[in-house]
Amino acid sequence: PISSTSNGPAPPPPSAESTKLRPRPLAGAARAAWRPAPRVRAEDGCDSISDTPGCDDGAAAPAGPAGPALRVLVIAFQVGRHADGGVESLTQLLERYEGMDITVLSQAETAKNRRWREAGIDVRVWPMRAKLGGGGGSVRRLWDHAVWNARVCHLARAIRADVVHVNDSHALWHSVFGLRAIGVPIVFNIRDTKPSFSRREIWKWRTAFALTDAQVVLSCEMRDAWRCALGLSGRALHAIHSNVDFRRMHPRSGDERRAVRRRLGLPDRFVAGYVASFSEKKAQLRFIMEAGPALARRVPQMEVWFLGDFAPENDPYAAACAQAAAASSCRGQLVFKGYAERMEEWYAALDLVIVATRNEGLARCMIEGLACGTPVVSFDVCSAGEVLLEGACGVVVPQGDYEGLVGALHDLARDEEKRLALGQCGADVAARMFDPTRNTARYATLYRRMADRGGVR
Repeated sequence: PISSTSNGPAPPPPSAESTKLRPRPLAGAARAAWRPAPRVRAEDGCDSISDTPGCDDGAAAPAGPAGPALRVLVIAFQVGRHADGGVESLTQLLERYEGMDITVLSQAETAKNRRWREAGIDVRVWPMRAKLGGGGGSVRRLWDHAVWNARVCHLARAIRADVVHVNDSHALWHSVFGLRAIGVPIVFNIRDTKPSFSRREIWKWRTAFALTDAQVVLSCEMRDAWRCALGLSGRALHAIHSNVDFRRMHPRSGDERRAVRRRLGLPDRFVAGYVASFSEKKAQLRFIMEAGPALARRVPQMEVWFLGDFAPENDPYAAACAQAAAASSCRGQLVFKGYAERMEEWYAALDLVIVATRNEGLARCMIEGLACGTPVVSFDVCSAGEVLLEGACGVVVPQGDYEGLVGALHDLARDEEKRLALGQCGADVAARMFDPTRNTARYATLYRRMADRGGVR
């Protein structure tokens, strides 16, 4: 039977698909207007913060010259879900920063705010009148944008910010014009990709790039995807991998894994985890409908546990997933756990992690699963090739190939030796690519370079 536990607020309703548009570069005067020379020149290769070309050169970046503590304003909007990989990645940076005077501004009070305050950070919360991502009427949204830009301008002046780190596109449009008015350098973190862009979206994102001083993506593959999508082949983008907390995320012995499985109530069957909040982007519904029959036919001994915010009573998408699972031939193999604390235990307990989402930047469940020595099977979402294929630590199948995905699950379910080898390799790759000391130093170096250009006027 399908088990279900509802945890946390529902994710926002999925937005309509964008009109697919083949990306192409601008021409003539438009290109000159929308592709200004980058203010910081990247080194050849992916990671512009390191002295050595390449996205992961294995060496820590210099932290920059000694000097007074940097005053950094961080602006991060939160959607209210427990599982939010982008905010978790930011939080792991903030908890490691040293020698900086950090102020964080958000529009919501969540559990992450508590962690920021525990790290000694000054946290400001400004509630919004309009609902994030839509609703509330266009006039109210425009008013929120105007008020926020004015207040952010005032705040940056008041704290004399040397640099501003904007963590997401919602935060950007609520702050960038006020920040540009006073000349404070802006570091813009881009944490996702899209399968396609409308013409309007292309111009919007090019504008975002033009208005910010440095853009940070999460992998070389993500850098190339954004350059291609926007037709900005010569744009300098900084690629810095996310952090993993290896104090929590690390491999366990066989005995430890078995003990964790018993404690979490996992059955004596092969268990794969689908770790994501329920949304159209995360594609749980399509997985249930398209992979379900093949699961029942080819891997009847496997269970798939969905771990992430799940509230079918007030979220239509989650409700549709529950209904589809109840009608599926594999209904006895699907378990809806909902949001789970202590994910390090769940990664240790699972036999493998599935990434069957529509699009990603750098999936946190992928990198944390690898760090825990759990193999990953993924669609070819952004960064999967760079991490799983180049690292030889996982299996990648074409996007939307559910038969191929189930085939990979089938093969790994039958081959324990291969799973163990992939898990060991994955832990080694994670330790090399997602080292928090090195990656945090790269952000600090970028801040220092931006601050050297001058703070607020």
